Amino acid sequence: MEFNFKEQLEEDLLTELNKNKIEVHSVIVLESKEGKHEVTLNFKGSEKKSKDAIDLVSIILGRKMVKDDSLKMAKNRIRLLEEQKYRVVSGVARLTKEDSMLTGDSHSLMHIKSGQCLLMLSDGMGSGRKAHEESAAAIEIFEDFIETGFDKETAIKIVNSVLVLKSNEDSFSTLDICALDLYSGVCEFIKIGASSTYILREGTVQVIKNKSLPMGILSDVEVESTKKRLKDGDILVMVTDGVTDFYDMEPEKESFLVEVLSQYKGVNPQDIADHVLAAAKEKAGGVIKDDMTVMAARVWEYSR
Repeated sequence: MEFNFKEQLEEDLLTELNKNKIEVHSVIVLESKEGKHEVTLNFKGSEKKSKDAIDLVSIILGRKMVKDDSLKMAKNRIRLLEEQKYRVVSGVARLTKEDSMLTGDSHSLMHIKSGQCLLMLSDGMGSGRKAHEESAAAIEIFEDFIETGFDKETAIKIVNSVLVLKSNEDSFSTLDICALDLYSGVCEFIKIGASSTYILREGTVQVIKNKSLPMGILSDVEVESTKKRLKDGDILVMVTDGVTDFYDMEPEKESFLVEVLSQYKGVNPQDIADHVLAAAKEKAGGVIKDDMTVMAARVWEYSR
């Protein structure tokens, strides 16, 4: 993680805190590469005036700061982080291909230190254990490198290299990523061979798509992304291609899901995922020719 020390801010905060009779021994201010601030306050005595300190720091920085309780710190020390504006609630529904004991699809929801929530789907080639291992590996390796601090494009290229070198047999997986910034509401959509993603907003449906090959086919994978600012109440719907496998053409697949989503009035992500899967199963005549996975997530604005 890349941080810069903001020495002038540290001096300003220390001066103002002590001027307001909040006795602080030292202040550390870090700014991440995304422009987010992290403040550590070391009190001279107890932290009984921490509430006043938090309010004053928020005023001086011009952004709402909250106490971070995720780390155990000394009694006279607190760490403040910028308050995240958005929250995410998700639901997943899936069906396994007929005569197959294990789905070839994998999914994950991950929160990272930069304040992003990552929703991920991967579809391995075919179905069964081999496909499951490939899709699970694609997500797990990606998550490992993201947690280490790599950017998303580099992490994807590493996953692709692993799949290319993994074996002499055909070995590829799709990777579908929605990376939502919980501070700003901006969502980055990255699709590597993946199906379209749908944004449901007040009865209307936007379609996010990208034409690219799955990972593991070429030695170098092209990473393109689309960014959209989401609003309170927006619902994201991600699917693997088995959900629309009964159509041959992409426009037909998209039209089917747009119709299903635009007519549905519920807001619970799990109910939406179940509804889409049920509609797909009915359209397929009850015959599951490929693994189906639907991942839905609702974005809501958080206020204390």
